[in-house]
Amino acid sequence: MKVTNPFKLEVEAKRYHEYRPQYHSIPYKLVNDFVGKRYSKSLDVACGTGHSTMALSKYSEK
Repeated sequence: MKVTNPFKLEVEAKRYHEYRPQYHSIPYKLVNDFVGKRYSKSLDVACGTGHSTMALSKYSEK
């Protein structure tokens, strides 16, 4: 089985970035509402296109 990169072409990666559903802020808001404060530091591992990183930045100082 040959594995290929579906985002090899820039146009494909751009399309994925623009049209991927952006639900990332929902779990962060739920956790933040439960904890009741902003975090001093957060880490998004394997951040991919950065959508989760952008959502997480609203609830963290760094």
